[in-house]
Amino acid sequence: MKFKTIFLAIILIFIQYSNAKSLATIRKEEQQRQKEMMITLENYVSNTNYCALIQYTSVDAAIIPDDSSKEKHTYHAKVRETFRGPKYENITYTAIVKKGESSHISSRPIVITLCHNKEGLWGLDYESRFPAQKKIIEATKKIIEKTKDQKKFGFCK
Repeated sequence: MKFKTIFLAIILIFIQYSNAKSLATIRKEEQQRQKEMMITLENYVSNTNYCALIQYTSVDAAIIPDDSSKEKHTYHAKVRETFRGPKYENITYTAIVKKGESSHISSRPIVITLCHNKEGLWGLDYESRFPAQKKIIEATKKIIEKTKDQKKFGFCK
C-alpha cells in the first residue's frame, strides 16, 4: 500500500513538473510571438500609406481568368478609426492571393495596413492584419506619429 501511495505521489509530482515546464515554454513562445508581431507591425505601418481600425462586413472571391493559380479577393469593411490616409466610413479593397487561400473574415475589429492610390486601396498579404488589441493600437499610433512626415512607402509603389 505504501509503495502504491509513493508511486502515485511521484507520478503526480512528475505531472506537475511537466505542466509547469510546459506553461513556462508556452509563455516564452507567446512572448516571442508578440515580439515578432510588433516588429511586423512596425514594418507594415512604416511601409504603407493607409492604416485603419476596421471591421469586415463581407468578402467576395473571384477567379482570375489569365492566371488559374490565383484569385482576387474583394474585402468590404466599416472603418472605425483611420490612423493614416484618407478618412472613409467604409472601404473596399482587393488582394490577389493563391488559389484556394482562405477568404474567411472575422467579425472582430482589426488593424489593417493597405496601399492607396488614385485607383483605390489594395491589400498586401495576411501579415498586414493585426488584432485590435490595446497595445497594437497604441503601438500603431506611435509608429504613425514617428513617420507622419514620410512621403515614400516601400510597399506602395
